[in-house]
Amino acid sequence: MVMTPWGYDVDADELPPIISPEELSALTGGRFGADTVGVTSVLDAVSAAVRNACGWHVAPALDVVEATQGPGRVLRLHTLLLRSVASVTERGQELGEGQFEASRAGLLRRLCWRDWPGGFGSVVVAYRSGIPTEMAPDLAAVVAQMASNALAAPAGVRSEQAGDVSVTYNTTASGVSGGVRLLDSDLAMLAPYALEGSWS
Repeated sequence: MVMTPWGYDVDADELPPIISPEELSALTGGRFGADTVGVTSVLDAVSAAVRNACGWHVAPALDVVEATQGPGRVLRLHTLLLRSVASVTERGQELGEGQFEASRAGLLRRLCWRDWPGGFGSVVVAYRSGIPTEMAPDLAAVVAQMASNALAAPAGVRSEQAGDVSVTYNTTASGVSGGVRLLDSDLAMLAPYALEGSWS
C-alpha cells in the first residue's frame, strides 16, 4: 500500500504517473518519450503537481482504501469517478448489500435510516477510483504540455548568446525557466477534475 497526501492509501507498490512515457511520446509527436533523459522523474513531478491541485490521484483507475467518518447519512469520498466499491466496514463490521449505496460521483449513503458513525476512521471503504486517460484527453494534454515544458527548458537558463547568435529557451512560467509549474491556463483545464476546495 502507498500512502497518499489526499486521505487514502493506494493498493500498489508505487503511484504510477498520470500518463506513461509512451503516451507522452504519442502526445508530443515523438519529441519526448521513454528514451528522453529524466522523463520518468519529470512525469512523476508533473503528476504530483496535477494531483495536488485536484485533491486526489485523478488517473489512472486504482484500488484505494479510505478511512473516513460521519456524522450524517452521506460521506464524500476522495474521488470524482467511483468505479466500484469492494467493501465498507463500520467500526470493524463489514456492511452488506442493502446497508449502503454509492454514486459514481463518490458519494456513499448509509441506508436503513442510519447515520455514519463519528470517530476518526470509524468507516473504512475499499473502492476503485480514477479516470482512464482515454476518457480525459484534455487531462492528458495538460500533463504532456507541462512535462514537455519542463524537459525543454534548461533549469535556470532563459537565453544564451554567442556573438550574433542568440537562443531563447522555452519557459515554464513568466520569467522562469526549468522545473514544473502549473500555469493559470493549466488550472483552468484541470477545473473539471478538481475536488471542491482543492485550489482557488
